Amino acid sequence: MTAFTSTVVVATLIGAASSAFAQQIQPPPRASGQPRNERPLDLTRDRQELSAEATLLGGYDDNLSPVTGLGPFAPRDSGYAGAGNGILRYFIGRARKSLEIDGRGFVNTYPDIGPVIGGGAVAIGEVPLSRRTTLNVSQGAQWLPFFTMNMFSPLRESLGVANPDSNPANGLVRTANEVTGTRSLVLDSQASVRQEWNRSFSTDGGYSYNSQTYSQSIAFDSRSHGAHLGVERTVARGTSIRTSYRYVDALFAEARGTELPMKDHIIELGVQRERDVSRTRRVSLSVRGGAQHTDTLDATQRTPLEYWTPTAFGSIQYDWARTWTVAADYQHSASVLNVSIVPQTFINHTATLRTGGYLNDRMEGSLVFGYANGHAGAEVNDTYDGYTGTAQLRVGLSDSWSSILAYNHHQYRLTRDASIFFDVPRQVHRNSLWLGLSWSAPLIRRYMRTGSR
Repeated sequence: MTAFTSTVVVATLIGAASSAFAQQIQPPPRASGQPRNERPLDLTRDRQELSAEATLLGGYDDNLSPVTGLGPFAPRDSGYAGAGNGILRYFIGRARKSLEIDGRGFVNTYPDIGPVIGGGAVAIGEVPLSRRTTLNVSQGAQWLPFFTMNMFSPLRESLGVANPDSNPANGLVRTANEVTGTRSLVLDSQASVRQEWNRSFSTDGGYSYNSQTYSQSIAFDSRSHGAHLGVERTVARGTSIRTSYRYVDALFAEARGTELPMKDHIIELGVQRERDVSRTRRVSLSVRGGAQHTDTLDATQRTPLEYWTPTAFGSIQYDWARTWTVAADYQHSASVLNVSIVPQTFINHTATLRTGGYLNDRMEGSLVFGYANGHAGAEVNDTYDGYTGTAQLRVGLSDSWSSILAYNHHQYRLTRDASIFFDVPRQVHRNSLWLGLSWSAPLIRRYMRTGSR
């Protein structure tokens, strides 16, 4: 596994398990895999790192849509809001043999709502089973207080910490402000094995488990088991072809007591290209497409429902300066929109554009734009579309302290039929402005003695 691939895998796992706890966003990772304005790590040596981070933000959240809704959920009132979170991260090991533990806690306050507390942790391990075989495992758990539509969930693996669905400012609450009723426990488990048969041919396979359980029966609970198998062949320097098969067996327990099973078979073929443009510039391009077969039940008539839908994915990332990176992602697939009472499969299009880097030695900027739309696989009148955008400026005050200014826009629209069916507001339109301080510092950072484990 290359250093670039290892970096992407670790960043994805951390982001998927913990990004929901931060009001702020991070620039996309470098296509080269090297950190911004930091000395490159020696991946062949054992090292030990313990770091901490804390953020405190305040601002004004402006709701431009009606607060009352047809169902149990509604957007929050306009007013002043506050958010804070703390992070403790520990890493030990080196390339192909490491353990990383990331724990977070957060608190948010909004108008007419008391403090809302959540948190979680993720552990990621990588160990070589032989000279050419590597095992990766991860386990994450989150305790989340908000209900989100998850319109951008098809791109979760690509976006990581930049996933707009993960921002608490975009969540819904109970119309009676019973925030505790929307709490859910999310568990993520993953294990995969990669076998490099020679320099140009490798295979990988793995298993994943995900579940979301609400503390009260106000939304559907879910659990899924998944398995994948992939084959990758390098055809030229920096160019590889990959084919994969993925199977997902999911079960959704609806709030009204019925269950909806769903099985997906996804077959895809793709190409990945990495190229150094200059000493500080690199471009990475990934394209794949295929077909997805879904076997489920119609959510209203409870009759068998099977269909095929094409899948497509594209991602491009470009290091166009010493610290700046621009990335774009697109995916077309079928997935379940996390809407209130009843699960429903949507055929969706999801796209994002991200960029970030340093304006000077002390100022860092980040931008995220996203668009998503889709229609129900069984009901053509059930459609949605959503827009989101976040702009953030971080100014370093010292080696440990920085100030943050962020603007967040989030908007979605459902058709009338979809709004009634899912018991959620037909539209949400929010703008928020945040200002605060962030502190981060390495508590321990050292290379270990040669031969240590």
